[in-house]
Amino acid sequence: MKPVLSAKDVTENVVRYSRQYLTLKFLFWGALYSTTFHGLWYLSTQLETVVNTVSWYLPAGLRLAAFIIAPYRSWPMLIVCEKVLFYVLFSPNAALDKDYFFSGSVGWYLVHFIAAPCVIMAGAWVIKRKFSAPYIASVESTISFLIYSLIMSMSFGLLFLGRKAFEGSQVSQHFWSTLFEFTLGDIVGILVLSPLLLLLSSTQRNGYSSGLALSVSMWLLTLVVSHLFLTSGFDFS
Repeated sequence: MKPVLSAKDVTENVVRYSRQYLTLKFLFWGALYSTTFHGLWYLSTQLETVVNTVSWYLPAGLRLAAFIIAPYRSWPMLIVCEKVLFYVLFSPNAALDKDYFFSGSVGWYLVHFIAAPCVIMAGAWVIKRKFSAPYIASVESTISFLIYSLIMSMSFGLLFLGRKAFEGSQVSQHFWSTLFEFTLGDIVGILVLSPLLLLLSSTQRNGYSSGLALSVSMWLLTLVVSHLFLTSGFDFS
């Protein structure tokens, strides 16, 4: 039978874990991440492929790269800072709140504050466990990175669009075509930023890598193809 922890033991454990997870360095990282994330969100609204729904979602690339590069202990602070700013900006009647966001509902809280963080943490954890930095230095790791990115993008799409459809949004009328374009926009955001951020992080740690530079070039070529595909006028509906 395990001994019962005393109040002193509990206090000491709280202080110890607080020192590990709630540091000024992690707070700075969280503030920088959340500010950049929402700045990229605003930029992405100017790159919409489906009005009020789908864009070249640049924050997706930052989000994935940040959670891969950052140590596990910093993840709670990244999430807390991003969600605090998200709430300030998008909560009911906030500065950036819109009717079509359906903000303030139970589903809105569950999806944005619980489900979405779980998806990005699970995806980043799998990538970090399966591959070592720089994560896209080989054909195998690059293909796997793309597959995991696709799975995460589809998961986010199912969460965000599914919640809107369930709560009465017009998204339900063209759900699957909108999900396809949402996922594609998310993937493009990852292609734009994630390889470059991973390259920068790897170069800072280990010096220049020609193999990684080649992988990034392949990613950017895929980006060009995606751009041509998005602007080709193809009717997904």
